[in-house]
Amino acid sequence: MKHALAGLLTILITPSAFATMYTCSFTEPFQQVTYDTQTHELGLTRPSEEYVTWPSTHTTSGNFLTAKSINGEVKLRIQLNKNGSDGMSDHIYQYEGIWNGQVGGCDSNQTPRPE
Repeated sequence: MKHALAGLLTILITPSAFATMYTCSFTEPFQQVTYDTQTHELGLTRPSEEYVTWPSTHTTSGNFLTAKSINGEVKLRIQLNKNGSDGMSDHIYQYEGIWNGQVGGCDSNQTPRPE
């Protein structure tokens, strides 16, 4: 029993077991935003610009993941139970994301949560 409990506790406190990389696409302006739940890093890519990253934190509440800059400013909000769209392609994304007021579509390296 002790060994089973210790193994379960190890799984529950190991961050890499639950790490997720979200990749969100937005149009007008075209940009791609990433968020890594393990490294707590937001990344931004725009055409003809360098990829920039900055440290952040995140919270989950209900069906939302909210990534904030270190100073607490909300940067990315992902609705985990709603399919998203980048507004131009036919691709249906796993989730809907909002970046600085712009709505787009997000995918992750995890299986979507059931609705």
